[in-house]
Amino acid sequence: MTETNMNTSPPYTSERRAGTIGFPLPGIELRPDGWFVTEDLGQMDADGDVSIVDRAKDLITCDGFNIYPKEMETVLDALPESGVFC
Repeated sequence: MTETNMNTSPPYTSERRAGTIGFPLPGIELRPDGWFVTEDLGQMDADGDVSIVDRAKDLITCDGFNIYPKEMETVLDALPESGVFC
C-alpha cells in the first residue's frame, strides 16, 4: 500500500518463500481490527511469513471512482474479442 509505505519485506539473507509477502518490518504489528484497514485478508505462518489470501470487499477504488470487477468482466465478455481474455 502506498498510503502506509512498506509494512512487510521478504527475508534479506534467507530463502524467499513463494506465495508470501515476507514478514512484518521492525516496529510493525499486523492484526485484523482496530488499526489502518487495508481490506486485504492475510495469514501468518509459524515462521512469521505473511501471505495475502483474499480481499474483504470486491471493490477497486481508482481516482475517486468505485470499480467492481464483476462489472468489468461483464463489459469485457460483451466484446467480440472476449475470447482473447479467456
